[in-house]
Amino acid sequence: MGDVITQVEADVLLTDTLGPFEEGVFKLLIKPVSQNQFDSIVSFAYNLGLGNLKKSTLLKKVNANPADSTILAEFAKWNKAGGKVLAGLTLRRKPEAELYSKG
Repeated sequence: MGDVITQVEADVLLTDTLGPFEEGVFKLLIKPVSQNQFDSIVSFAYNLGLGNLKKSTLLKKVNANPADSTILAEFAKWNKAGGKVLAGLTLRRKPEAELYSKG
């Protein structure tokens, strides 16, 4: 069996892991966004890195107009590694876009 941790330890681990990404996303955003939108962007940044988020069209569109419906399609564009579409990344981007769309 694998390692076991308490819920408190899990919460601390999650906070410690996501904290730098939340802070980074907060610094990159110019326009206010909803909690769902923020959370979806943090998930994106956690998976792809803050550097990729910073140079992305997704961030440019969010900073121009967080309600822009074309932002959802930007999530889907980030489904490749080494130039190849990966099913796992495609599956990950879909719920991020869905969460963003909930506003």
